[in-house]
Amino acid sequence: MAKVPLLSNIPILGNLFTWKRKENSIQSLIILITPHLLKSTEQTDRQFQKAQERNKEKDYFYNKYEKSKMKPPEETAPAEETKETK
Repeated sequence: MAKVPLLSNIPILGNLFTWKRKENSIQSLIILITPHLLKSTEQTDRQFQKAQERNKEKDYFYNKYEKSKMKPPEETAPAEETKETK
């Protein structure tokens, strides 16, 4: 609610100096698609890899989750087998 300072505080007449704003907002999403003709599967794979590398750094979810999954596992010593003796 918006109001005019001081004048809106006057009893009875104050309602003349106050108003409610109704805001309409429109949001649009534009998606641009560029077609490419690829003649072989090798060419398709190369283009896919290039696009994937180009977009990795921009992708929030990749940076947050996938990079941590791709770290090489730490090498651990093999567990020693224990033999039960009777």
